[in-house]
Amino acid sequence: MGPTGCGKTTFLSALGNRLDPSIVMSENSRISWGGQKWSSALKRCVGFIEQDDVTFPELTVREALTFAARLRLTGSKESREQRVEQLLGEMKLGKCSDTLIGGGLVRGVSGGERKRVCIATELISKPKFLLCDEPTSGLDSETALVIIGVLQGLTTEAGMCIICSIHQPSSQVYNQFDDLCFLDAGRCVYFGKSGNTAIDYFQTVTDMKCPGQYNPPDWFMEQAVNDKLIGVRMEVPTTEDFHEGDLNVQDPGFAVSFYEQMLVIFQRSWVKTKVSKLNTPFYMQQIAIGVIM
Repeated sequence: MGPTGCGKTTFLSALGNRLDPSIVMSENSRISWGGQKWSSALKRCVGFIEQDDVTFPELTVREALTFAARLRLTGSKESREQRVEQLLGEMKLGKCSDTLIGGGLVRGVSGGERKRVCIATELISKPKFLLCDEPTSGLDSETALVIIGVLQGLTTEAGMCIICSIHQPSSQVYNQFDDLCFLDAGRCVYFGKSGNTAIDYFQTVTDMKCPGQYNPPDWFMEQAVNDKLIGVRMEVPTTEDFHEGDLNVQDPGFAVSFYEQMLVIFQRSWVKTKVSKLNTPFYMQQIAIGVIM
């Protein structure tokens, strides 16, 4: 958590090895997961959800998950369909499973449902870790609470480690998190348990008291905006909660062959093309040009 421009997205991108090649990290920097350095095999254990919803508006929710399963899962058709149905239930997408995702000129599901589709797409391959870049951005408070509740449920039911960047959550959303890493101007100001532990720390370093009925994240943000945290820096201890054996790293090879990938992508493109009403005039134009020539 932290104010705009503090480095939340950059931090998540560094963890997920998604930084722009032009960004050079210091020689003393090292990123590892459970003591294991980043590799193509480890990449299969880490999911990343972008801040902007990356979906195909012309596909239904079920079609989007089905195509993702065909590209990222091995096994039989039945096992893939079973995984899709499981995710539709877990993400509470059953009622809108046959509705177009939509976006732009295509009417479809709500913003909260679209965000859950993005989450479900990343969960297809059952990652051990999930990095979410501002999953509540642009959502109302109630929908944001639902999204965070779904993610919190994954940590307890599926044993996943989920790291979210978030700007200024409500108290209800904030209380769903176990730990807090607060950034300010690229520095780690606080890293530890959320709740009273974080409040006590900020009160100590700012020599100010958080009002009793105040939302803690709002108060933290005020201290950052008012330059009360200048010079404050916390050294983050390393943790060994995860060990290499716990990651269950799979073979780095692709789940399906190149031929199968091309077939799935072609079929997905064909479904998208059929739905788009804007393509009809284009096809008529091409036919007319062909007849004239």
